[in-house]
Amino acid sequence: MESKARAKCPQYAHAMRALREAKSLKLKEVAARLHQQIGRYIDPNSLSRIERGLRCPERDDTLDIIIFGYQEYAEERINKILLTRDWDGISEEEKSNRIPAKTPSVEAAIPVVMPPTRGLVALYQLNGNALDNSGLGNHGTACGGVHFLREGTTSFGARFDGKTGHIIVPHSPSLHLERFTLAAYVKPIFNEGGNRIVEKGNSNSYWLDINPEGKALVGFFDGYYRDIRSGNPLRTHTLNFLLGTFDDITLRLNVNGMWLEQLSLGRPSKPLPNKEPLVIGWKHKGIPADHFAGILYEVRLFNHALLDSEVQDLWSSFAQRFYIK
Repeated sequence: MESKARAKCPQYAHAMRALREAKSLKLKEVAARLHQQIGRYIDPNSLSRIERGLRCPERDDTLDIIIFGYQEYAEERINKILLTRDWDGISEEEKSNRIPAKTPSVEAAIPVVMPPTRGLVALYQLNGNALDNSGLGNHGTACGGVHFLREGTTSFGARFDGKTGHIIVPHSPSLHLERFTLAAYVKPIFNEGGNRIVEKGNSNSYWLDINPEGKALVGFFDGYYRDIRSGNPLRTHTLNFLLGTFDDITLRLNVNGMWLEQLSLGRPSKPLPNKEPLVIGWKHKGIPADHFAGILYEVRLFNHALLDSEVQDLWSSFAQRFYIK
């Protein structure tokens, strides 16, 4: 298997050397996240090895799995990783030995993936405010412990204190979803209580949460509670892409570009309607423990279940924004 990977990946040796010499977990995590973009090459055993490697950065056995399967993506992605290395204390000769000749064209070689917009009913980019950028005017108001983050003159994301912070969005007909996609970029600080990410009403319509065990959860209420959750808890202080879809029969959960769980009802259904507000970082009339604790970078709602190709585009645009610099 490794010989085939080497044959399809001319920069294999460069990447392996650079990754093994990485001094921090961040570089390995970047490589793993990029690898998840082409999840069709990953089997469960490979994923578990990646996770073990990320938890134990001194181990190198995960690096072969990270590199294997890149195929056409290999040169551009690996070159990009090499370009982001810290070169302090390394000679010019050694640099030239490590960086492939094609690196000047890497930026142009990586296409920009645009997120889907079909059926978008709310988009909260949280760039200094709680405005809806979908064009439908579902603007929110920040309440309590919500702090919008800045880096220089650029605003990005909002920190929720886990005690009082939330964003409230008044009800509108466009938020009455019979089918849906709920997506968010989140960095939980700790997993306690409900950790609501986005919810319509008070556990009586649809929601995307992190449960008390730290597992991603998507669900809705049609007279019965329909929930599915990830098998493993999310890592705290780590950026995650969470997405749930419902097409009127099947509920599905995607975490970091991978489909993890699904529930088929066997018959059409839909979330019950209500005229209660949409709440980000809490739920309407919830208890204090329901508050989200951490950073939300973006929240999107669609009025249909995204196609797999659209989910891949949304995940890829997320990875490019946060992991490919």
